[in-house]
Amino acid sequence: MIAAVVPVKRGSLALPFFDYLVPESLIAKIKIGQLVEIPLRSKNELGIVRSLSNASDFKNLKSIGKIINELPFLSDDCLKFLEETSDLYHSSLGSIFKSALPPIQKRKLSNLVNQPEKEITEKKIFAKPKLFTYKTLAEKNDYLVKSISKVGQTLIIVPEAADADHLVPLMANLESTCVVTGYLSDKNLFDIWMKIWQGDVSVIIGTRRALLMSFHNLQTIIITEAWHPSHKSWDAAPRIHSRDAALIAAKHYGSELHIIGHTPAVDDYFFGLHQVYESAADSLLPKALALNVIDLRHETRSKNFSPISHALEEALLEAKAGSIFLYCNRRGSASYVMCSDCSNVLRCKNCRRAQTFHENTAKLTCHYCKNAEPMLSNCSKCDGVNMRYFGKGTESVIKELKKLLPNDPREIINLEDSESTLKKLSPEHQIIVGTQLAWPHLDWRKLSLMAFIDADTPLFVPEFRSTEHAWDMIHDAEFRMDGNGAIFIQTSHPEHPVYTNLGNSAAFYAAELEQRKIFGYPPFKYLLKLFYGSSVNEPESRESDVFTRKLAELTKGSIDIKITPSLELFPAFQRGKYWRAIIIKLSYRNYKQQLRRIMKIVPESWKVDPNPNTLLGL
Repeated sequence: MIAAVVPVKRGSLALPFFDYLVPESLIAKIKIGQLVEIPLRSKNELGIVRSLSNASDFKNLKSIGKIINELPFLSDDCLKFLEETSDLYHSSLGSIFKSALPPIQKRKLSNLVNQPEKEITEKKIFAKPKLFTYKTLAEKNDYLVKSISKVGQTLIIVPEAADADHLVPLMANLESTCVVTGYLSDKNLFDIWMKIWQGDVSVIIGTRRALLMSFHNLQTIIITEAWHPSHKSWDAAPRIHSRDAALIAAKHYGSELHIIGHTPAVDDYFFGLHQVYESAADSLLPKALALNVIDLRHETRSKNFSPISHALEEALLEAKAGSIFLYCNRRGSASYVMCSDCSNVLRCKNCRRAQTFHENTAKLTCHYCKNAEPMLSNCSKCDGVNMRYFGKGTESVIKELKKLLPNDPREIINLEDSESTLKKLSPEHQIIVGTQLAWPHLDWRKLSLMAFIDADTPLFVPEFRSTEHAWDMIHDAEFRMDGNGAIFIQTSHPEHPVYTNLGNSAAFYAAELEQRKIFGYPPFKYLLKLFYGSSVNEPESRESDVFTRKLAELTKGSIDIKITPSLELFPAFQRGKYWRAIIIKLSYRNYKQQLRRIMKIVPESWKVDPNPNTLLGL
């Protein structure tokens, strides 16, 4: 007998598995999905049995050393899900399997006792995902509790680890609940993985990492806040989106899939509207909002150049109780520094991003590559001394607050990075100035006032999801505060559809969908970003040209595929390389088939990002 075995390690896309002889003593015991020990090159490795057959195209095969555990570590459903993920996301099967298995502790593996196989509920036929938009926290909690499967396992995927912690008390009456996030130690992850695999837990709450567990009778999958950017893996392969991966998993496991949130993503709203998802018409739209929108143009005319408008200033002076949160998109004192004489913007020497000025340290800092240098007294390009500061960051806001509220007993804190956030937060009332990193860690129910200091920054990023992101952030703030405090939005563009449609969600989605249809963006086309880095800066590199021609030849005559010429990412130079990308737009009707065709010719040196959050960023 011949076993095709996938080594549990990062391997080649071209050689995902190897054939091994099954010794006579193991033929009666060998099963697909088992963890086995195999000789590979000069040492023994662990692998997963992918398939069994009676023949091989290769000669002089080595033999499997031993079976680690008689019960398969990966079920047939799990294997199919992981293999499709490997196909669609251009990741080696070995690395996918490694992510799906517990941290291998041979001592613990050798002590495993084979438990009797538990009864598996009959697999359901894959049905339409259910889309539900809740208006209050009580509605959300009620829906979650009602959706938990009475038999088998339920998986609840949240965007960030802090969101998982918030759900744990809701499941207090369920004894068998566990949490899976990237913060688990290897020991804890091993123990939790074993409980999930053995069917000893019925509810699994986690980030997208939890999707790769080896489930025992997975009956229900719930994706919460699918609009949230953290559902997408952007910095490491496989670059999956929780919702996309859940659709694949639900198909193979036969699970019921629920997509829920206080605000539907534009894609999900469209699919709900057109009954691709099952959705009640009255549960599609988020709650209409009536917030305080402040026109910053009036502030400029009245000579107020502070980051705090007159209306917000009055509200701050009146908000003597509770905590306050002022949200900034930028750190530091100024987003960038420019020479007035020659318009030269001071940029990072490594990645060419505009540097942030920090007044308290008198330094220019690139928060992307961590490069820092002293502030220049004159321009490096023209030697001019007329340096101007643009954009308001957390430090400039705190400076103004200290002038405005000199005797306020509440501590004013700056939460602008992940290291500072948890250390500075207190159970006492505080005045908090912070960036997006502070967002999930705040006790929003204690806030009496919240403000977007510069709500426009995300609106004018040249990305197709930027408007949606601004819309989602405003709705998220309102949902988290649950009407307990006032929200102020400071903008220089109050006529923008994000602000004019806060009380008319249907109009916002209609306008956004119209724009996306014109440019061929989701949900009208499926996007695939292929990108690579080179140590040589060539505007049109030979590798890019050759690959673009291959893609054009492969897809010639297809009306369902549109390929852009290679374009420069922003910033072009990052992580020691110059980066370029090719964007491919695919028709949804057969996009998986087209993806597989394209993946077959993508060089291993290229990175693949299906359904990307960003087209121009790394």
